[in-house]
Amino acid sequence: MVKQRLTNFFVRVMILLLFISSVSPAIVRAELTGNPPVYHTDFSDGNDRLTVDNGTAERTTVSIDGTDTSALKVSDRVGNYYGADLTFANANMEDGRTYSITVNAYIGAEEVVPDGAELLIQNIESYNGLYLNAPMVAGETITLQGEYTVNPDVDRAIRIQSNEPGATVSFYLTQVTIEDITPIETPVEEPTAEFTPFTVKSFDFEAGTTDGFVARGDSVNIAVTDEAASTGSHSLKVSGREANWHGAAYDLTSLLQQGARYKITGDVQVVDPITDAETLKASMLSTVSGETAYPTIQEFSVSDNGWMAFEGEFILDYESDQLLLYVEATTENLSYYLDNVVITMVAPGEVAPNRPAAPVLETITFEDETTGGFAPRGEVETVTVTNETNHTESGNFSLKVEGREQNWNGPSLNVIDYVDQGDEYLVSAWVKMASGESAELQLSTQVGTGDTASYNNITAGNVTDAEWVKLEGTYRYSSLGQGALSIYIESNNATASFYVDDVSFTKTAADEVVVEDITPLKDIYQNDFLIGNAVSMSEFDGIRLEMLNKHHNLVSAENAMKPSYAYDADGNFDFTGEDALVERAIEEGFDVHGHVLVWHQQSREALYQMADGTPLSREEALNNMYTHIETVMTHFAKYDDNLISWDVVNEAIRDDARAPYENWEDNLRESGWLKAIGTDYLELAYKKAREVADRLGLDVVLYYNDYNDDQQNKAQAIYHMIKDINARYSAENNGELLIQGMGMQSHYNMNTNPENVRLSMERFIDLGVEIGVTELDVTAGDGGVQTEAQANRQAFIYASLFHLYKEHSEHISRVTLWGLNDATSWRSEQTPLLFDNNMKAKLAYEAVANPEAFLANYQEEEVPVRQNEALYTNIAPVLDGKIDDVWQDAPRLAINRFQQAWATATGVARILWDDNNLYVLFEISDSVLDASNENAWEQDSIEVFLDQENGKASSYPEVGVGQYRVNFNNERSAGAGGSYDGFDSAVTVNGSSYVAEMIIPLSEINPTNGGVIGFDAQVNDAADGARAGVATWNDTTGQGYQDPSVFGEVTLVNEASDESEETVVPVDNEAIVVYPGEKIKVENSQTAVTMPLDLPIGTTIEINKYQQDQYLSDDGEALTPAGEMITIDLTFPAGEEDYTGDFVLELGYDTHVNEVAIFYLGESGWEFRGGEMANGIIRITVPGFSTYGVFEVATNTVPEEEAETPTNETEAPTNENSTTDDSTAGDADAADSNEEVDVENGEPLPNTATSMFNVMTVGFYLLLIGAAFLYLSRKKA
Repeated sequence: MVKQRLTNFFVRVMILLLFISSVSPAIVRAELTGNPPVYHTDFSDGNDRLTVDNGTAERTTVSIDGTDTSALKVSDRVGNYYGADLTFANANMEDGRTYSITVNAYIGAEEVVPDGAELLIQNIESYNGLYLNAPMVAGETITLQGEYTVNPDVDRAIRIQSNEPGATVSFYLTQVTIEDITPIETPVEEPTAEFTPFTVKSFDFEAGTTDGFVARGDSVNIAVTDEAASTGSHSLKVSGREANWHGAAYDLTSLLQQGARYKITGDVQVVDPITDAETLKASMLSTVSGETAYPTIQEFSVSDNGWMAFEGEFILDYESDQLLLYVEATTENLSYYLDNVVITMVAPGEVAPNRPAAPVLETITFEDETTGGFAPRGEVETVTVTNETNHTESGNFSLKVEGREQNWNGPSLNVIDYVDQGDEYLVSAWVKMASGESAELQLSTQVGTGDTASYNNITAGNVTDAEWVKLEGTYRYSSLGQGALSIYIESNNATASFYVDDVSFTKTAADEVVVEDITPLKDIYQNDFLIGNAVSMSEFDGIRLEMLNKHHNLVSAENAMKPSYAYDADGNFDFTGEDALVERAIEEGFDVHGHVLVWHQQSREALYQMADGTPLSREEALNNMYTHIETVMTHFAKYDDNLISWDVVNEAIRDDARAPYENWEDNLRESGWLKAIGTDYLELAYKKAREVADRLGLDVVLYYNDYNDDQQNKAQAIYHMIKDINARYSAENNGELLIQGMGMQSHYNMNTNPENVRLSMERFIDLGVEIGVTELDVTAGDGGVQTEAQANRQAFIYASLFHLYKEHSEHISRVTLWGLNDATSWRSEQTPLLFDNNMKAKLAYEAVANPEAFLANYQEEEVPVRQNEALYTNIAPVLDGKIDDVWQDAPRLAINRFQQAWATATGVARILWDDNNLYVLFEISDSVLDASNENAWEQDSIEVFLDQENGKASSYPEVGVGQYRVNFNNERSAGAGGSYDGFDSAVTVNGSSYVAEMIIPLSEINPTNGGVIGFDAQVNDAADGARAGVATWNDTTGQGYQDPSVFGEVTLVNEASDESEETVVPVDNEAIVVYPGEKIKVENSQTAVTMPLDLPIGTTIEINKYQQDQYLSDDGEALTPAGEMITIDLTFPAGEEDYTGDFVLELGYDTHVNEVAIFYLGESGWEFRGGEMANGIIRITVPGFSTYGVFEVATNTVPEEEAETPTNETEAPTNENSTTDDSTAGDADAADSNEEVDVENGEPLPNTATSMFNVMTVGFYLLLIGAAFLYLSRKKA
């Protein structure tokens, strides 16, 4: 009996041990921690979400120790990396969180397991941070357990696989559990800063203007008067009232903030004698969603003709569309004076409710025959729905824009209701020109209203009447523009009419932008100079304000303080916008620089010329200039403690200044001020500004400001201008300087020579003036993207500049960057600033933060010039402006670099040579042709720069170097140098495009095969009687007309090489223009596309990386990725939409894979295309583009006509952490006997083994013992 009980006890113990051995350690852990797993599967329901892209996956049931267990079988493995993937998304694993991962597996009893075989878990694609391993033993279970912190920037999934010895072993997965074990952090509450009341707006009318007050009521007259004043000598007189609500009003919509409390005060005096008490009232007109209310600020009674003060409060506890402060009176015809109106924020109040999530704006198709909310930006143009043309599929209507007179005229759409602050939006519109028109159209967004608005280009494109063109780009709305956001379309052709259709405005999935925790620039340079930035009101909101405050201590108004912004539409002074911006800047603690008093742009032309363009008399124009300077400086005198300097005159010197530079008057720009007043207008402007500043006691520095300051010809002209004017003034004023500061705008590029900047700066310092770096940026990019090489070169320029600035810091007052980040820069296409579109610090920031360290480690790279070839010809081209057969094989040169921030007309050049001449052919695409300017270089024309001996001299010698120019009318002209005898040309024009041929004698050399000449090709684009821009093949400095060292190089060859001109672009680039024969290489990859020689001019390309979780062939078979995958979009110009040609596509492949092929993604899956494999690149010729990828193929699966010769690269891929017998042997003695060692990094691997195997072994033997006892006892019985 005792034996029987003992036997039963052993049996029960063994069953219990077996049960325990089958329990997942992760489940026990979850019970202990109390955290439910974020992912768990035992493969019983088929909903495990694991994917097996390599090998075969089968959900099955396996017998483990006599029990049926659900499992995922992974078999048919031929590589160690063949296994099961669990993506972060499928496992509910989030960025930055830490997880416990437990995997139970089983190796079948029948499996042949090689020595050293291990089951692994790793993170892919980085293979760094997670490495769990355990031996594979036939017929035994395996448990892998460890921890991992998710980083989706470098990884996408966890993978269950094997090491190299276990590459062919099949395995079963029986259970996978993932638990979130991220520590919970207790947030630290930030102390609340005490609020200090501040003045939002004040009005004393002492400047002689209405300060933005307007008449409320058609009969009302308002005017500044000196008849009465509460303080000072002026007030606002309100008369002509005919209703009780009539009066003076001011729009506060953009100034008041929701949730805040305001005190509003003012003084009122009745004009006519009072017999009975009069009742007046200060009120607020408030409009919300079309509903209008009239809350009272204060109602008060006036019983005499003295001044009566009023005071009241207003709380803006709702989101309002309009807020209008006004003063009314019960007596309908009562006239009154108004003075000393002050609006003060006294408390931020309760935090206003969060703005509800913005709704989605449905695509506007105009099929409802309404404008969809679009309205004209100006007063002259019209926007109407028409059925003349349409883009919408199965639609009939579009929006027609006509009657335009200014570039900015066009359709505008208010999008404020559809924007969530801080998010990025994809904006697109289909556009088409009206019949007979072609132009560049620009899709832009306006943030804010009035003088303080900012205007940001989203994208632009050349458009014709032949086809619809899609304008598309992104913009992040960091500011809500105080309730004013719009998108609009404009054109560089001021009168062109066009159509718009299918407008889309959608939020992207881009990550939220945050200000990085890096050292503020203002702290780094606190002992050297101020750090400034250019601002509009949108910079004083949200994350942009945070960024502005972090790095800067000075601001310049990007637009608001330019001359034209000082006036209202009627030509009266109005400083409403300027005051709002300056007061906001001072409120935030910034110093302010005033930009600008006298300029030839963004000024009221009526100040110096009549309506027909005829200059005003000297006396009248001079009086207007004096009035402007005095009124503006007097108005801003109230900000004297913070307004530290003024640009008095801006950009008065011509770009092409010529010697003798002492005669600087000969190098003055032909501006309206010069034509009306004469060459002394500069000196007179400074004398007036100095007189006003001294009279008002202003502590302000008077600057001259100009660009291209590093160009020595212009710098010398500026130097002599300042020296001459200051010498005369100093002689009469005890040595004082009239021009006290030199503003170096500093708009530079990758080709800028920092030593030229040094020469200019030290030349100006010698004048004894203060130096301001006023508008700094460095262009280095194309199409809004920047290559690694461009980023490095840009950083070098910035580091060199700030090293120079530190060296001369005692003479420098400020360094102002012209924009917070690339996205809002006026040169955004060329990525010119320290922070990228998402406000992330670029390499340029690091260079500025520590220029000496950057320069010490910088590998000096000469800025590479473009190089190409000229092909020898036995047959001279017929000079007729036509593309003859002789040009067919000539290499193409893409003229696609711009010397300004905006894109203009471009083209392609081809070059031939013979024993006597150079032949050049241009194909130019333009939107409008203009030869109205008397200067040949300011007409639509093409130029060749030629240095026959490639001497790289810094100036033109008498012979051998020349500048050859031809306009579209075939009118020839030339620049400096010589050798122009025999220069000839021919031109044919087709619409607004043209073909030009040149013949240039090679008179100074004996041309031979292999000889190298200095060469550049240039396109001058003119519009409205002036040069709108310049495109070149090589030079972006604009110095080619005087400096041959900036030319590119062309090699004379008998046979053209197969090498194409190469352009490197980042992956996921925005669309860029490509040219015949050009090779587009994707940065940091093997992907490249070579264009056909007959590619239509104006074609654009966009290349994006392609990736999916699963890849199926067109017959449904799973494919294994073995190389690069890309999507390429080509857009052809009007009339060439059906073009096909021979495009050469190159993709990189995994050299460990035996056989690969290029596949095309068709409608039913990936279709085999083949390709030639060599040195890690597979190449194929295709007629057009979509999505292509490289996949592994078995040799016998390749169609016979596509079969390739197999390579001898037969190794299967091995990840960096896998181990083999050879790789571990050398480190065996060095490792602790109880630790495994990561042979890649020499670090101990985590101890992830468990005691489960030992427990199961004990249980197995106990089971045998129990069975023996049971057998013996029964036998005995």
